[in-house]
Amino acid sequence: MDKSKKIIFKILTGIFTLCFILLCAEIFLRAINYPYTKVGWKSHGLPKESNKLGFRGQEIKFKSNEFVILLLGDSQVESLATTKDQMPEQYLEKKLNQIIPEVKIKVFSLGAGGYGQDQQLLALEDYFNKYARADLVINWITFTNDIWNNTFPTHFGKTPKPTFLLRDKVLVYPTEKEGQYYPDTGILLFHFITRNITEKIYGRDQMWEAFLPSAGKQQLVPSDIAINEDWQVMWDKGYLREENLKNEKTHFSLYLQPVSKRTLYGLDLTRALFSEMQKICLKQKSQLMFFATDPLQNLDLNKEEYYSLNKVVYKTSNKTFRNNLDYLTKNFNFTFVTISEPNPFVSDHDSHLNSKGVCAVMNELANEIAKKIFQK
Repeated sequence: MDKSKKIIFKILTGIFTLCFILLCAEIFLRAINYPYTKVGWKSHGLPKESNKLGFRGQEIKFKSNEFVILLLGDSQVESLATTKDQMPEQYLEKKLNQIIPEVKIKVFSLGAGGYGQDQQLLALEDYFNKYARADLVINWITFTNDIWNNTFPTHFGKTPKPTFLLRDKVLVYPTEKEGQYYPDTGILLFHFITRNITEKIYGRDQMWEAFLPSAGKQQLVPSDIAINEDWQVMWDKGYLREENLKNEKTHFSLYLQPVSKRTLYGLDLTRALFSEMQKICLKQKSQLMFFATDPLQNLDLNKEEYYSLNKVVYKTSNKTFRNNLDYLTKNFNFTFVTISEPNPFVSDHDSHLNSKGVCAVMNELANEIAKKIFQK
């Protein structure tokens, strides 16, 4: 065998050996069913408390003469801080049937902790694929986290989820499906490399940032401005550890001044998700309304603060927050609901509503629905 043939033989042998190794690796991964990471999630509550779509709440069952309402949202809808009979759907259903006794009303929940409008939209589509109708869909917005929930491909804890993109103002659906396991998708060795090596090195969020506009930059602080150390104090006590202000995956993102290109992208993406919900509801002949508990209660719109956290300074503005809310909700059927209960939250460090808070908010919402939908 001459020299050139020997080189070709070695190359072909190397290629064959590599292919054989890759094939064995693929067979091994399939044999152990790995990687098995699941995309998305449903209710965090007990299975016996969930409806057939996997969300905490009463069984989805209604008659032809009943008015059906879907309550779409996140952990406030799931309401794990309350018993099942104290969930928002229960209070809303009871209050509406009291106000409008001539109409039999049923309320069902589609919500789980950490959901943004992305997963809420997918849940809404799943509902209409399985059930005949809904007369009214209500989306409970949580301003402080819905925007970054929609923007990033993971929730706190790095749990992956289906994530939409906005390209040239067009909403692009995710390639990953809710509840999908990685072994169900293509070549497992590829997923092992990307999910278990590349993502562990760079992080799923960091890889996703290649698709996102830039986040804000550190603020230059005037010499005569006092720096608020409250965030640092909370950090030192063990709080705020999941807040990432540098990439704006944070509950403070809508307060940050100036508004970054990334926050504007998140607002536009969320508006696009709102619009997609409207299209789906219009097709199903359902009414759609949005609401949120009023975060502007007792808010000084002129207040600006410089906060220090881990040697980085961030400027916040209540007026910026208000402007972001106005932009987000413009031209949608949206209403603020005030919280009349003096102690509505679980604790000082947990802004989920307790049973009294849930009752107060749902009573106010029922009154708004009665006026807007039933003209009562």
